[in-house]
Amino acid sequence: MRFLLCTVICVCFGLVSQDSFGQFRFRQPNWSITGPGGGGALYCPSINPHDDSEIYIASDMGQVFHSISRGDRWKTIDHRKLRGFQNSRVEFTSSPAVRYVIDHSLVNFSNTAVVARSGNRGFTWQRVNDPTGGETFHL
Repeated sequence: MRFLLCTVICVCFGLVSQDSFGQFRFRQPNWSITGPGGGGALYCPSINPHDDSEIYIASDMGQVFHSISRGDRWKTIDHRKLRGFQNSRVEFTSSPAVRYVIDHSLVNFSNTAVVARSGNRGFTWQRVNDPTGGETFHL
């Protein structure tokens, strides 16, 4: 009974087809890359007010994704430089080169939430002096 139910589900979703001999064959799914994803949810999209082709978006799995093509192509910021989470929204300033974000990098094997600053359009990120003791909640 379980086999029959699984077969019906696979046929309904187009994962299996029946050949001319009555044998069931699994079809290879036709996957295509459509954008960022980290296995978790995506949070805090942020569009650069100085250049609307530049977008950042954070994942609750630690990644921060960056696009300079209006979302057509994405790169992941190296997790050793910047680690994201749900509240890691990149905040732009009046200076096109300066931006801030909450960095959730591990420090001494402890999760922290500290403000990081980039002064070169996001190429590098440095943690700023943290008066919260690693508990920054929102920018």
